[in-house]
Amino acid sequence: MTFSKEKLCETIRMLSVEIGPRQATSAAERAAAEYVQKTLLDFGLTPEVQTYASINSFSKRLFTQELVSAAVLAAGMKSTGQVRRFLGLAGLGLALHDVRLWHGRPALWDGLLPRGQTQNVVARIPARHTSQNRIVVVAHLDTSQDRITAHPKIVQYLPNFLGWMGIPVLLGGFMTLFAPDNRWTRFVKGSMVVHLLLGGVLSLIDEIGDPIAGANANASGAAVLLGLAEYLAQNPLPSTEVWCVFTGGAEAGCTGIEHFLQKHAAELWDARFVVLNRVGTGELCWVTDHSLSPAVHYQPDADTACAAEIVARQHPEWGIMGRPMMTLDELANVRQYNFKGLCLMGYDRVTGLSPNWHRETDQIEHINPEAVHKAAEFTLALLKKLDSG
Repeated sequence: MTFSKEKLCETIRMLSVEIGPRQATSAAERAAAEYVQKTLLDFGLTPEVQTYASINSFSKRLFTQELVSAAVLAAGMKSTGQVRRFLGLAGLGLALHDVRLWHGRPALWDGLLPRGQTQNVVARIPARHTSQNRIVVVAHLDTSQDRITAHPKIVQYLPNFLGWMGIPVLLGGFMTLFAPDNRWTRFVKGSMVVHLLLGGVLSLIDEIGDPIAGANANASGAAVLLGLAEYLAQNPLPSTEVWCVFTGGAEAGCTGIEHFLQKHAAELWDARFVVLNRVGTGELCWVTDHSLSPAVHYQPDADTACAAEIVARQHPEWGIMGRPMMTLDELANVRQYNFKGLCLMGYDRVTGLSPNWHRETDQIEHINPEAVHKAAEFTLALLKKLDSG
């Protein structure tokens, strides 16, 4: 057995129980990063801590987007001349900006929002021989809150409500530019403004819930990545350098991976990425289509997905397959930067959703040691396959 289930679960316990909820920019998130840094040093690695400023919640981006969009749309209802044209174009721009947010990219006004300090922890493991390839394995350390939008009776409607917010802005922009100003167009645009304001209110309500322990999301992914780091420190891949990247701020809108890519994109031009997210319970899959908005989808590249499929066929006893998931994760940023890669994630066989996602039930007692162990074994097998070509 390559990995110890006990050690993997001990890491999950340390992060989710001993440290507990780890919201972005919090002291607990820093404690998790310090724990990872110390553990990597114990493995004989030399981790780098990358600090940066981050917002602490993706909902803040959404709220600001909906508020600004509603204001622009409302102002365009009675404007004339050049002002009307400017507001129409601004509406079209905000619709494109909405797509940007659902790809995990920073809001243009992130610098105006309250921010705190967070960090990534990065360890590089050289190839055993001459390095011909590079693989970056990513897992985030931060956690979210118990969100009303993730309630089992509501979550299925989340994409169609929040995910379509860009459509009213887009249509409103076109109407401001080209439609005559009459009672009917004002009624339609007024309805759009109400829709946007309701979305903003829901984003605020989503902030009320208590922070969650995040045993599955994402202490499980961090545990698998630490297990891989320990193994690879003693058994490097023959021709591939592996970067182990523990990010902060993923639940705040993928700020950690964005900072990492901004810093290292040129250096890692030929790298492949493997994202580990919520792999501690349910069935394991590589995600074939990611979406938290019906208007925004992203997929793994064909080569990496093909490698995952080959590994899955070689190990039918694992029962791993590719499938679409409702998710916004760090692969969004990876693909936006035109890197190759995929995301491994757990799902519930009945609902097709990630178990206990953004719920207070995301506790260590709901972690399945077999699932965590399978995720570690599959990830290592995938790295070896990518190394061999």
